[in-house]
Amino acid sequence: MKILFIIFLLTTSIYGYDKFFGSNNCAQCHTKQYNNWKASPHYKADEKLTEKQKKNPKCISCHQPSKDKGVSCESCHGNGQHYAKTFVMKDKKLSKMVGLKKVNQQTCNKCHNKYTTKGKKDIKLFKDICGKK
Repeated sequence: MKILFIIFLLTTSIYGYDKFFGSNNCAQCHTKQYNNWKASPHYKADEKLTEKQKKNPKCISCHQPSKDKGVSCESCHGNGQHYAKTFVMKDKKLSKMVGLKKVNQQTCNKCHNKYTTKGKKDIKLFKDICGKK
């Protein structure tokens, strides 16, 4: 496993993945989840902000935490630069080693907390985006 990991890290620089992978790339394999996300409030989270709020790092950290639109795949699952390759995604241990984050209630609580006035706060209510939880 360690040798595979080292080879993987050496080869990723050849393919030129940067830190931001993007939901459009995730959609190539996760079409259903991508379409569900585009129909969800997470997709439009950045549109809820005023111009002043769009300049406030506290607001942006929840409403548009990555370079993508709204609260996207990488907002919760981590930057896809290393785990997006098919052979990595098929290996749960390797994908976790290189940055794929399992989404749990604590992930949701980072934004949906006692200061949140609107929005669903239970991860079970978002199973329609990413599948079973």
